[in-house]
Amino acid sequence: MEGDSVTLHTSLTEVEKGLVIDWRFGPNNILIARVNSVANTANVYTDVIGESFRGRLHINQQIGDLNITNIRKEHSGLYKLSIHGKNIDMLYNVSVVSDKRDGLEIVQVMKGDYVILHTDAAEIQKYHLIQWMFGNTVICSFNKTYQVPPILNKVEVDRDTGSLKIKSIRTEQCGTYNLQMISSTHTIQKRFNITIFDEVKPISAMEGDSVTLNSDTKIYDEIQFEYDDSIIAAINRASQNLSTYDVPDGRFRDRLKLDNQTGSLIIIDINTQHTGLYHLHIFNSRHTVHKSFVVNVCNAVKYVTVKVGESFTLDTGLTDIQEYGQLLWRFGDNDTLVSKTNGTDPLFSIPERFKDRILYHENGSLTIKDTRFEHAGSYRIEISSSRKTLLKRFSVLVTASTVSDLEHPGSIAAMVFEWNRIPQRAGQQGKNRSHLI
Repeated sequence: MEGDSVTLHTSLTEVEKGLVIDWRFGPNNILIARVNSVANTANVYTDVIGESFRGRLHINQQIGDLNITNIRKEHSGLYKLSIHGKNIDMLYNVSVVSDKRDGLEIVQVMKGDYVILHTDAAEIQKYHLIQWMFGNTVICSFNKTYQVPPILNKVEVDRDTGSLKIKSIRTEQCGTYNLQMISSTHTIQKRFNITIFDEVKPISAMEGDSVTLNSDTKIYDEIQFEYDDSIIAAINRASQNLSTYDVPDGRFRDRLKLDNQTGSLIIIDINTQHTGLYHLHIFNSRHTVHKSFVVNVCNAVKYVTVKVGESFTLDTGLTDIQEYGQLLWRFGDNDTLVSKTNGTDPLFSIPERFKDRILYHENGSLTIKDTRFEHAGSYRIEISSSRKTLLKRFSVLVTASTVSDLEHPGSIAAMVFEWNRIPQRAGQQGKNRSHLI
């Protein structure tokens, strides 16, 4: 149905090295998305087919799945998946129907896009009068003896069908449109309600920051914020009622504040649990506006010191990894893959320096035994689900247990690694903040 999100799956558990994945659309096989594992890139192409895909395509670089958000009728058709390197071709037939409620056709459109309100009339000559109204205002009226009116204020009428096209739509053009077509034998009336949504806005923050989800409006009757399909905040202007709600696991307790003047939501002392997709719905008597935000929260680097020969554990902080599709542990400036887990099935890809030294825990945490100087460095875990990706970073310093350990060549490298990072610790978090926000 129009307004839904659709995901087309590759059925891959990972995009192996050397594979190129192409997604194409329509009878002309127009390229709309590509994952290139050789170049380590993932791209979507939204400047094709009249930009009808703008802001709607999302490609999963890990497994190649294609997600289409807020889908519309014009996105119906054949989608072709090609996996080069495996000689796999698959076709997906997507059919999108409109959402009609009580004779009112709901039309959702991205801000700045165009929208066409269809009369569904094969020809308009048999009608004595065709009239389009926005609310109580006539915006276009003509009959079969009159010429179709010219383009006016980015509104255009199709000469053959009488359909109304609104170009580069703005918030003030949202609301209810009424169509009346009168002939000698009958009258046809249709109603359309246009709601507008913005592109998904990405927001990055460090743990401990405050993040504001801006409504960018002062004109509203009611506002709702949602997280993970649950309402977490609402404002009713008529009753002056401001409400915030926690979710079952308590992650938003005492962290949400609403601004009654601007309708914005502030999340204070944010942490990685608050990573994810937020939806904002703005209602007033004339129109509805939808906004979405993707919030990514990075935690500060955790420093770990360990002696040669001892063990150390890098803790994910998770209690259950079943909800996450993939966990990746990486090491060093080159992001060398240390271990990989899909669901509960660990699939290791262990470099030589870590062989026979890694212990993997049920919550995704990693223990490295019998530590050597070559294990000093930066570690990162990426925890991914269909809705969000969590990041945790660690910096490991390996120190000597005995004087003889200092004779090991790697001891110098380990000390240099830590020396380069010590002066940055005091200001590192502030530096990251100014870069991310």
